[in-house]
Amino acid sequence: MSLVEVTDFEIHLSSAFFEYNFSPTMKARFEGAHFLNEDGRTFDKTFYDGNIANGAVSRVDLQDNRVIADYVLSLQATF
Repeated sequence: MSLVEVTDFEIHLSSAFFEYNFSPTMKARFEGAHFLNEDGRTFDKTFYDGNIANGAVSRVDLQDNRVIADYVLSLQATF
């Protein structure tokens, strides 16, 4: 059995945040991740029966994984 594998990772911005100070001891923070462009991975794996030169494909695996945007709103205080 022979194998050919191709993986493509897409460029992405990890996260960004905005903070607002209500007082010296309290602030609110809004953070978002994966929201400017798609974060994902494309995976292509081809299995050959015997040698690749024979060209007899036994199995093909195709995967396209995507990560959706997520957001967090937090209130932080110091005591």
